[in-house]
Amino acid sequence: MAYKTGNASNYKELLVALNGFLCNAKKAWNVAAGVGNAGDGYVSSERASTSPIDETWTLTATSATNFTCTGSTTGASDAATVGTPYDNGIVAFTIVAGDTAFEADDVFTFAVVDGLGATQLYTATRWDADFDDDDGYELILCGPGTAGDDEIYSAIQTIKDTTNDWYNWRFAGMTGYVNGLLSAMPGLTQGHMARMLMWNQKIPYWFVANGRRFIVVANISGSYECLYLGFALPYGLPTQFPYPFVVGGSASPATTASHNRYSSTETSHRGFPNPYGTAGVCTYLTFDPSNDYGTLKVLQGTNWIRISKNVATNIVWPYTSAYYRNVDEFSTLLRENVDGSYPIWPTIIVINSPTKHIFGELDGVFALNGFGGVAAEDVFTIGADTYIAFPILPNASSSDYWALLLE
Repeated sequence: MAYKTGNASNYKELLVALNGFLCNAKKAWNVAAGVGNAGDGYVSSERASTSPIDETWTLTATSATNFTCTGSTTGASDAATVGTPYDNGIVAFTIVAGDTAFEADDVFTFAVVDGLGATQLYTATRWDADFDDDDGYELILCGPGTAGDDEIYSAIQTIKDTTNDWYNWRFAGMTGYVNGLLSAMPGLTQGHMARMLMWNQKIPYWFVANGRRFIVVANISGSYECLYLGFALPYGLPTQFPYPFVVGGSASPATTASHNRYSSTETSHRGFPNPYGTAGVCTYLTFDPSNDYGTLKVLQGTNWIRISKNVATNIVWPYTSAYYRNVDEFSTLLRENVDGSYPIWPTIIVINSPTKHIFGELDGVFALNGFGGVAAEDVFTIGADTYIAFPILPNASSSDYWALLLE
């Protein structure tokens, strides 16, 4: 299990960074800019390529456009040029210029450390840098599970509309892989594909993953877009839930341009921990149609089930508990602990239609009531575990926060 934070220069480079994080045994971690740096640029999408060792890398400016690149064990490597993707076979990154130019002796450092480890590495089954003939990226991943003997398939595509200023990811799960279009994949998520609404500039991000699932959070001008792809923690035996796949996003917009932009305030723009959608089984099999919306869907047998806060059937507990009691205690009554700390709860998927059962928990995702002054990106600990708080939707109220376990 592993997590990583960093910056990507845009929505496409974010996918490059995710690919590097999931598919390489080492991770590039915690880029730190020198406190005396004159330039206000940053390092984007840093990742370890084939590094066999743990070490610290130092990037030192020799001019406004050039940096030396030195590993604490590897030693000096090829120089890096600002704005040009760099890959020396050990580490890869791009140095991005800011509004103020770099000066000689500006410095960045980052560590190369263990990532997911050999048994939980993902395989990039497909990486296509022009799947739509419009420079769109498509990444199809196969997760190995935590023991290394599963095949858990997911797909992410970058899509854009430059005229209307939106740049998104859309994503799906499937039960297998064939060499063809995404729409032809076996067991593909039915209905409209969940999305992250992003932009074509700097994106701070958080990745959390194990071999069963991965989670992405991206800060887009204060809107915290999120993704969950992979298995839940099912409440049942493997024979009952052989492939407990969950697809979660932060938007399921209509074709209207403004609904696809990160600034959307539509009800279709809310994160998967307390999701948007209508109840029931997804019925539309057409690839990414403009109906059958949902930001959280789970696979039950051969059907994808929409989960939603808007109805009293298929829900995520405890966010939508009013159906089971006459008061929604979580969002209206629950407060911070006596010592000021944050109480958290597992997020449990409850299905009442088409059959009644408790599906299981979202792995590493916890309900967090916002009373007590919770703010976006607050980091807190409970025992030996560290969590970070995120709002579920823009302009969140106290009942619209969730916590991500940093594994």
